[in-house]
Amino acid sequence: MFGLREIFKKATFAVSAVTIASLGTEAQAQTIQNDVFWKDTSGNFIYSQGGGVLQVGDTFYWYGVKYNGAVTYAANPTKKNSDTGFSGVTCYSSKDLVNWKFEGIVLKPDQAAGGWFGRIGVVYNAKTQKYVLAGQGGSPNWQFGEYFATSSSPTGPFKFARVQPESEMTFFVNNNTGDQTLFLDDDGKAYVIASNVKGRTNLYVAPLRESDFLAIDGSKTVNIHKSRVGGREGNAMFKYNGVYYFCSSDLHGWNTSQTYCMSAKNILGPYSEEFVLEGTQHDFSHVTQTGFFIQVKGTKGSFVVNAGDRWSDFAGNGLGYNQWLPISFETGKPVFHSLSQWNINAKEGTWSVGDGNNYCLNPTFEADRVSQTSLTGWKLAKASSADINSTSKKRTGRWGLYLTGSNTISQTLTVPNGKYKLTAYVQSRGGQKTAKIFAKDFGASEVNADISAASSNWKQKSVAEFEVKNGKVTIGFSIDGESDKWIAIDDIELVKTSKSVATPTTDPIPVTPVEPPKDMDVVSKDSVVYEAEKGFIAEGVTETTHAGFSGESYVNLDNSKSSYLKIAVWNSEAGKRNLKVTYANGGKNARPISVSVNDTVQIESLDLDVTGEWTDWKSKEFSLTLPAGKSIVTFKSLTDEGAPNIDKVEFVKTEENKDSSDVKSQEKTIGIAQRITPHHDVNMHKNSRYFYVNGRSMNTLQRKASRIRVYSK
Repeated sequence: MFGLREIFKKATFAVSAVTIASLGTEAQAQTIQNDVFWKDTSGNFIYSQGGGVLQVGDTFYWYGVKYNGAVTYAANPTKKNSDTGFSGVTCYSSKDLVNWKFEGIVLKPDQAAGGWFGRIGVVYNAKTQKYVLAGQGGSPNWQFGEYFATSSSPTGPFKFARVQPESEMTFFVNNNTGDQTLFLDDDGKAYVIASNVKGRTNLYVAPLRESDFLAIDGSKTVNIHKSRVGGREGNAMFKYNGVYYFCSSDLHGWNTSQTYCMSAKNILGPYSEEFVLEGTQHDFSHVTQTGFFIQVKGTKGSFVVNAGDRWSDFAGNGLGYNQWLPISFETGKPVFHSLSQWNINAKEGTWSVGDGNNYCLNPTFEADRVSQTSLTGWKLAKASSADINSTSKKRTGRWGLYLTGSNTISQTLTVPNGKYKLTAYVQSRGGQKTAKIFAKDFGASEVNADISAASSNWKQKSVAEFEVKNGKVTIGFSIDGESDKWIAIDDIELVKTSKSVATPTTDPIPVTPVEPPKDMDVVSKDSVVYEAEKGFIAEGVTETTHAGFSGESYVNLDNSKSSYLKIAVWNSEAGKRNLKVTYANGGKNARPISVSVNDTVQIESLDLDVTGEWTDWKSKEFSLTLPAGKSIVTFKSLTDEGAPNIDKVEFVKTEENKDSSDVKSQEKTIGIAQRITPHHDVNMHKNSRYFYVNGRSMNTLQRKASRIRVYSK
């Protein structure tokens, strides 16, 4: 029998070691264990609340606030406290979203005023090459508003930059934000996702000033929604497959809530009507408030992590500050999965339910936050006029179940087939006619266990192991006795005991529709060489990693059939032109591409063979029919490996049907042709033996028909 402190130690020590779970012969996933206090790779508690995660390359950086009250509650989680004293902003780094290395206090208290500091996030501004931290707080000289700090490194230190005072934020009702987070879009633009302060009935998408991210741009801020049914807080955003989801919680203070969402195809709206995020209703988002979201994109798929804030220090609602849950899109709509344990493979973009997952929803009765006559996730057979959750009859957290008289409480769950164990901690007054814990409707007869024996101490009770054969089970508790004959229940577990090979769950990697600007210009109308990095890149980056390229960099398109490069070229007169592309393919296989002109495919597959190394640059020549003037040439990947690295595209100067008998004449002709620009008046006379350039006769010694191609310099 463990007391609360011993239970807490057992749970938190377990999470300091990473669990490895197999997802087949190739993939390895690591386990996220919720409902405990997390520890970093050094075995120390993770203190990170009200923050966000920024991905830089293959590394995730997690920023949050360390509060004085978080330290005292983690050390002795027996009652909530109100110590919101600011100890600094912490930073942790990870490559797998499970093992977190402590990088230090990256924003120290001396960089801010005293009092509340929080709801922070970090984004990167490519123009200033600075990491920008924004949140709610005051400057060192006690000026309050939207707080900004900057750093040249994701691991800090961050230094105070400025506060945007409330007097400048008249675009918010009451001149400030309520809860807020930061959202960094695919195009590098950053936004504050917020409600207004004092009432919080208005929701906003507020762009940061693009030049440096050190101010909210009020001229572009949009009030996307005004609530008709009360305020919203815990505001955060994620994007999936080109759709933006603005999510919030009820105005419940530090407590929990189901999650409300709105969606739009444009970040500034219009947004849909609010809807409840499926899966958050039955235990109020796994006993959390909306925190922030993490987009996981891997080699096999993608999904979204809901990083919920539990605020157990200030609400007292259980163990753990951070509860991370997967959101999937199997039906095209987001679905929240309430899991106590799950496996994640960030590299592949897959997840699966953990072997130790507790399938019971709201198992500690913490979701409801206040006294209730009915409980979230549970069905009561007879309506009760008395509160059935109790702050005195509880084992962990603030609440427990308290039943008297004659009644039954149950929940029906959809679960995988297999063998299960159902347990709960029980106290009893004794003297009831019957009192039991039961499981039924699983494809066989009910199994139950008597819990009527009087006990003032918490005792764990269980039913006999049972096998689910029809994909569902109803679990619950019943009592039949006098009004003073009570039972108390807490910490229920429904765990699968028969192990099976975990099937990783994932969704297709989302492809966000990206279109080049309609006014996409050529680099120069006088160019014959077009550097790839000057074009429009969809799903790819510019790099300088491999030597031997020309220009400033080269283009590395993503390993995807949907990646492409667009280049605007200029052609002086319509006709067939020869071009060549310079590329490097250090892979094992050829990487063909299609080539289009103004969205019409002219080459269905241009073979770009292996070059040997990524530093071996080769050229491939091809022909296109181009109209006069500007054309958009698109090079699109055709395989899952994407395209080779592309350095440049250039016109090839060709000479057709030359007469080799008159070398000097040909040399003169070629020399003249290379000096002609598209602005000259070029005419061909009768049988093509005479050419006129600006009215002057040229090539009078040419004996046979000849053609001269005119090129810009």
